[in-house]
Amino acid sequence: MTALFDHIIAVLVGTSLLVALLFVQQRGGQTAIEATVHYTAQTQTADFVDMFERDMENMQGPERGGMTPRLWASGGQTTRVRFHTLADPSLGENSPLVAVTYELEDAWRSLTVNGTAQPLFRVARYANSATGYTYTGGTAVNVLDFDVRFFARDMTGETTTGNAPDEFGLVRVSLEVGTAAPAQQAADQAATSRSNLTRQAYTFRPLAMDITSETTPPAPGPVPNPNSPLPRNPYEPPPPPPPPPSPTPESTPAPTTPPPTTRPASPPRAPTPPPPPPPPRPTPPPGYEI
Repeated sequence: MTALFDHIIAVLVGTSLLVALLFVQQRGGQTAIEATVHYTAQTQTADFVDMFERDMENMQGPERGGMTPRLWASGGQTTRVRFHTLADPSLGENSPLVAVTYELEDAWRSLTVNGTAQPLFRVARYANSATGYTYTGGTAVNVLDFDVRFFARDMTGETTTGNAPDEFGLVRVSLEVGTAAPAQQAADQAATSRSNLTRQAYTFRPLAMDITSETTPPAPGPVPNPNSPLPRNPYEPPPPPPPPPSPTPESTPAPTTPPPTTRPASPPRAPTPPPPPPPPRPTPPPGYEI
């Protein structure tokens, strides 16, 4: 009997240890997935900011034939950034200009953050080298907030919409992205966040505009039109098809009435002969009474 109890206790202890090890392994795998998702989001955000910073550092203003940098904003975030920059910075002043537009595009998706569904966007980069805008890169479809601000060299004249201020010299960009976290695997994980958020902010100086002056020669080649139309947002649902055209009186044929049918005249009828007279009543013989 004692040996039986010892075996039962050993089985229970072994089962408990196995369940604990499986739980630790599962929690460790989920933590590794969360770390990978967070690192990927940070890397993608940093790559986009590097591209944005490179364009801003080589920005060209009106002194070289470019436009005054301009911002558009709506709903508390930047929706469009437009300016001219060097097409090939390695050529310096010999590089032609390219018009660049950063557009905040609705992805028609959402992410639940703190119990509230937040819309997701992407920031797309479009470049126009005098042949029209084409898509040249951007963020993933996970942007929650995009904010760009222009400042003068002395950090005054903050601009969130409209043309850059006089003595433009500083740019601040803030980008927040969010990705869905791994699904909860146990009841005690109620505090685990269902979204992984990353926010990065940078401040940099448009160096190329600092070294240009009125004596700087204009950029070679044609200056692309920055106001050219942008390509259609690929995430936007297609418009519904137009309704079929309604018939017009000119195109609707008038209903045709069949001609009245005429019955042929019936032939004349022969006159009906009168009925024959009744037969005469027989006369009874004499001496017979009726």
